[in-house]
Amino acid sequence: MDDGGACSALGVAYEVGVIGDPQPRKALAVFERACTLGNARGCVNLGAMLARGAGGVKDPPRAARLFASA
Repeated sequence: MDDGGACSALGVAYEVGVIGDPQPRKALAVFERACTLGNARGCVNLGAMLARGAGGVKDPPRAARLFASA
C-alpha cells in the first residue's frame, strides 16, 4: 500500500479492533508504513503506541522523535 493516509486509517482499525479483535502488532507495522510514506498522523499514532509499549515494543526516545518530526 502506497497511500500514507490509508495506511494510517488501517492502523487505527487494527489498533482499536474495528475489523475484529485489536491487533496492535499489525497496527504498529501499518503505522510504520504510513510514517515512512510521510503521513504525519501515522507518525503520531506510531509514536503513541511506542510511548506506551502497545504491541510489545516500548521506545519512548523514538516516540519523542516521531512526535517532533510530525
